[in-house]
Amino acid sequence: MSQIVISEFHYEDVAADNEEIERIEIFAPAGTNLAGYVLTLYGSNDKEYDTIRLGGTIVGTRMLNGRMYGALAFTCNELKNSKGGIALTDPSELLLDFISYEGVITAKDGLAQNSISEDIGVTETSTTPVNYALWRPNARFSTFNASLPNTFGEVNTALLPIKLKEFNVSRRGEQVGVKWVASNTAADSYYEVQRSTGQNNFETLARIRALGVGEFNYFYIDSRPVKGNAIYRLKLIDPDDNTTYSHLARLKWTQKDLFINNIFPTVAHTALTVQVNSDRKYSTAIEVFDFSGKMVHKKQIVLTEGNMNYQVNVSNLRSGNYTIRIVIGDEVLTGNFIRQ
Repeated sequence: MSQIVISEFHYEDVAADNEEIERIEIFAPAGTNLAGYVLTLYGSNDKEYDTIRLGGTIVGTRMLNGRMYGALAFTCNELKNSKGGIALTDPSELLLDFISYEGVITAKDGLAQNSISEDIGVTETSTTPVNYALWRPNARFSTFNASLPNTFGEVNTALLPIKLKEFNVSRRGEQVGVKWVASNTAADSYYEVQRSTGQNNFETLARIRALGVGEFNYFYIDSRPVKGNAIYRLKLIDPDDNTTYSHLARLKWTQKDLFINNIFPTVAHTALTVQVNSDRKYSTAIEVFDFSGKMVHKKQIVLTEGNMNYQVNVSNLRSGNYTIRIVIGDEVLTGNFIRQ
């Protein structure tokens, strides 16, 4: 375990930049005095654009491998919403950690000069919920999670003994079905089904005990769904009360049963999923159009009744904004995504 690392940060969400507080968290052994430590911020041109001089003493909150550790978060309203890097150095200017998002940084100046960053592989976008963050277990080169509810100031727990393989929601008449497939290597784990109307106010609908050790299918019926837009997620809880969350599953409740329910990820690199709720069986195609209105990709699909996922390969598309169109008789369904 690396002793002092960048363990969590947040740089973009649905709020405007001047209305949000962006933060960077440092994980270290209890008693560490951060005076003299420096965070250097790098932009897409690989050059330093700001520094944050740290301070304060780490208070131990969690025992790991027989030693107490803690975390401190520092505010920063300057993190770039495009490719950027964060370097951490100690008082002797030794580089302890150098991470980046949305690409690799080769530092041209500053305290990390000539060093190459570790691209964490996950990003935040303008649709990231407020109070979410990118975080990892507390060790250098460990894997960052996609945006989840932030845990700033807390020691991040390691990955749980629960592996979520599938999670989706679908309208079923006047109810909503929540389905997931998970494997579990520890007994006495739990799943909480949570729902929000999009204001980050998630409520727990049910707490369901794991069926045992192994892989199982789970299903829950939301018998009183909200009309309009709703967001569902799972809270995964292991026997030691460590928690993590699933990705978000969105459902748009309309008067008709034919619509594009979700496109994810909204910022795609190689592939994305188009989730279509249909009230009929129908042979059609997913068509992708670029900014100029030119069709650049087409995939034949067969709709079935219910909520179904369709994979679309976008690896050959150029970076930019795209529109998805599905024609079903005299109805046209549309949605948007960004190819990065």
